Amino acid sequence: MGAPDAIAAAAPGERSRAAAVPRCARRGAVAAVLLALLAAATHLVAPAEAAVQRVRIGSTTYLAHGKVRLTGATSASVKKVWVEARRSGRWLRITATTPVKRKKFSLTIARRASAQRVRVASGNARSPARTIRALESDACGVRPFKPNGTTWRCTLAENFDGTTLDRTLWKPQTNFATGDALRAACYIDSPDVISVSGGRLRLSVREAEGLGLQLCTALLPSPITRYVAGMVSTYHRFTQQYGRFEARMKSPVVGVPGFQESFWLWPGDRVPTAVKWPAAGEIDVVETYSVHPDLAIPFLHYTANDNGGPVPGLNTAYCHAPRGEFHRYTLVWRPRTIEVYVDGRLCLRNTSADAAFQKPYILLFTQALGTAENAFRGGARLPVTMEVDYVRAWQ
Repeated sequence: MGAPDAIAAAAPGERSRAAAVPRCARRGAVAAVLLALLAAATHLVAPAEAAVQRVRIGSTTYLAHGKVRLTGATSASVKKVWVEARRSGRWLRITATTPVKRKKFSLTIARRASAQRVRVASGNARSPARTIRALESDACGVRPFKPNGTTWRCTLAENFDGTTLDRTLWKPQTNFATGDALRAACYIDSPDVISVSGGRLRLSVREAEGLGLQLCTALLPSPITRYVAGMVSTYHRFTQQYGRFEARMKSPVVGVPGFQESFWLWPGDRVPTAVKWPAAGEIDVVETYSVHPDLAIPFLHYTANDNGGPVPGLNTAYCHAPRGEFHRYTLVWRPRTIEVYVDGRLCLRNTSADAAFQKPYILLFTQALGTAENAFRGGARLPVTMEVDYVRAWQ
């Protein structure tokens, strides 16, 4: 019985040491687990880091029509890329995603009027930024592109700055009249009907208040009228054969028939010809009529009988351009084709290559009284005024 008692007496201490061993083991086990978790985390992070590795632009190639191609390489884990541009102090995405093939990419973006900073991105990866050159510009602004990818060259840029008409470029018309036998207006050289201010040319039709009745020889045999109008041209100041011509202008809202506004070209008389109008030619880039308040109507006059009158799709067209708003009217004139655009949309295309269109022309703007169905019979508050924001020409 003694031995068992001795054992029993020693049991509490032995139990304490026995309990101590598992606690040490537990600490070691916890440490091992923490180390294992740390190692696992290290292995988990590595692939994520690999996914946001390098994107690099290798080359920048300037293409036709204002495009730029960016090519480069990525790390193996990058599957798609896009382009970001610096705008107003922030990086903004400007293209859709493009797949990366064999760690290579190719992206195309458009140049802008000013230089821009761009970079290629994927996930958290960003390439070093590149500067993309601005589009070519001159006195007319950014140079428009021709179909072959080259650019037009500015030959005339008139923004109507200042407060008076530039008479080195423009000549007021004074020897014609507008309207019909019942209501006609005499073209005069006066600030009452021709003025420049606020960056715009203004041409008006008005009653000759304070000017008295007008003796207008163009109205013979009835040369007296109480209406006056404004018209300017580049007669003996600027002519051009072929090229691109554009004006931004607004026709007035009047609510009744009687008014016509025009941006047009007329053959210069410095090239002698025995041919008479209409065979001699006339290019009406746009005519607007208050009787048709939503239409812009180009008209090409040529051939001895003027093609028998208007032939939509051949010498005229009817395109949407509401009065009271500024619209861009563009003529693209080549040896074999004439195209007219309204706000960038093709309105008329002529491929006659007629002899009438193979010589230099002058530019004209007219605020007129109408004729026929668009004749003025009253009902509008005068003056009625068209506005021209700019006119430009290129070759």
